Amino acid sequence: GSEDTPYGSLRAQYGRKEPFRLKYVEIGNENFGPEYNARYELFYHALKAAFPQVIYISNGHTEREKLPTDFADEHYYDAPEFFLENVDLFDDYDRSGPNIFLGEYAVNGGNTIASMECALAESAFLLGAEKNQDIVRLTAYAPLFQNSDYTAWKPNMIVFDNHQVYGIPSYHAVSLLGKYRGDEVVETETESEAKPPVYKGIPGIMCEKEGLLFKNARINGQPVEVSKCIYGEIEEAGDAWRMVFGNRKHHCTGKSREWNEAFEEFIGSGSFHENPVIWAVFGTDELEEYTFEIDIKCEEDNPLTLSAWNHHPETDAGCNEPKDTEWTTRTVRNQVWKLEKGRSATRVPRFFDKPLSEEEQVPVSIPYGEYNHYKMVCQPCGYECYINDRLVQKKTHVLHPLINALAVQDKEKIYLKMVNVDEEDREVRICTDCAVTQEVLAEVLAADPGAVNSFEDKEHVSAVCRRIPGGSEFTYRIPAHSVNVLVMEKEGRKSLC
Repeated sequence: GSEDTPYGSLRAQYGRKEPFRLKYVEIGNENFGPEYNARYELFYHALKAAFPQVIYISNGHTEREKLPTDFADEHYYDAPEFFLENVDLFDDYDRSGPNIFLGEYAVNGGNTIASMECALAESAFLLGAEKNQDIVRLTAYAPLFQNSDYTAWKPNMIVFDNHQVYGIPSYHAVSLLGKYRGDEVVETETESEAKPPVYKGIPGIMCEKEGLLFKNARINGQPVEVSKCIYGEIEEAGDAWRMVFGNRKHHCTGKSREWNEAFEEFIGSGSFHENPVIWAVFGTDELEEYTFEIDIKCEEDNPLTLSAWNHHPETDAGCNEPKDTEWTTRTVRNQVWKLEKGRSATRVPRFFDKPLSEEEQVPVSIPYGEYNHYKMVCQPCGYECYINDRLVQKKTHVLHPLINALAVQDKEKIYLKMVNVDEEDREVRICTDCAVTQEVLAEVLAADPGAVNSFEDKEHVSAVCRRIPGGSEFTYRIPAHSVNVLVMEKEGRKSLC
C-alpha cells in the first residue's frame, strides 16, 4: 500500500517509502479440497479487488472447480525414476488453462539424496519444463536453505552453518541450466536409447478390513512366509492365516518428544494419512525379477491390494529426520495392484495421487467367498497380474531416454542443454540448421551418481568449462552421468569470451 495506509506507513517508518514490487502472492500452501476451495475463492476476489496488479497463485488446479485461477502450483517430491519418467509431463497441458508454477520439486526418495543421481533426474525433468515455458512460467527447488545444526527437512539446495556454506549437486545443476537462458526455445529432434527404471523389493498384500484369509504364498515357486506385518497382525486359521488389526502404532523418531507425539497424532487423525490398512510382506530377498503367487479368500467389500517391489530406502525422505526406521505406506516405495468394487487398477502410489481414469481401470469378476489364486509376474519392463491363471491387467514401465536435450537461442548464440543419465559416455552427433562457428564452449557437470558435496569438499561436484571443435555438424562425447550446456555462436558474431 501507499505511504498513507496503515502498513505502508509502518514500512515508511522503517526506511522504505515506496511499495515493494510484489508480483506474486500464493493463497495457502498445500491446501486442497472443498474447504480450501471456498476460502480460496473468498481470498482471491478480495485480494484481486484490492490489488489487481498482483498475480495470484492457487495451491492446485482450482480451475477444475470453475474457480478463477491465474497460476496453479504443482509440487513433486519423489524418487529419481519419477522425474526421469515424466520429462514430457507438461507437453499435453491445456494451453487455455492457467499457467503453472512448479513451486516445489526435489528428489527426496531412493537410496541417495542430495547426490549427483538426484541432480541428473531433476535436470532431465527441468528440461521438459523449460521446453514448455509458454505454460510453465516459474520453477523453484524446495527447500532452499538448510542450517546444518538445525535440520528440519532433507534435501536442501544450499547448506550452511555459522561459518561456511556449500551447494549440493542440484544447486550446481540448476545454476548451470539457468545461466544460459536464451530468448526462445528452438525445435529440437532427439534420438536416444531408452530403458526402464530398476525396481527391487519384496512382495506384499494389503486389505482394509479384518478377515482376509491367505495361504500357499510362493516366490518363484518356493514357499515363503510373512517377514513383517505393518498396521496389523496375522493369526492362524486352520491351514491358512487371517489378517486382523493390531494395536501397533507408528512412532516417529529423531526429534523432541513433543514434536514426535504431535506428528503421530497428526498422522492418526485421518486428515493427513490414508485409511488404515492391514499389510503383510513376504520374504527378505529384494529381487528385480520374480513371480509371486498366493491363494486369498476375502469378501467383496474388503478392497484387496497386492504390492510389488516393497523397499524401505536407506535415506531419510523428508522432515521426520533422522531416518524413520519403521515401515509405513509413506516410507516404503512400491507398486500396487488394487482390486475394489469390481475393478482392477495398477499404479505407483504417490502422496498426491490423481484419481484414476476409466481407461486406467479394468472390470474384473472375482468369485468371492472362496479361495482365488493371485499371481504377479514382475520383470524389468513391468508386471503382469493374474487371477486364477487368467491375465487381468498388465503394467508397463515408462521408458526414460538415456539422453534428454533442449535448445534455446538468442540473437547471437544457441544453447544446447543435454543430460546423460547413462553409466557410459556417449558419442552424440549434433546438427544445426544454421551456420555456427567452429569453436564451441562446453560447460559440464559430471560425477558418479552417489557423489555429494560437503563442508569438507564443497566443490566436489561442480561444473567445469572447456572448448571443443564445433560447426553446423559435429560429434560430442557426452560424459556419463552429466549435465551439459554447449554454447554455439552463430556465424558472423564475435568469438566466445
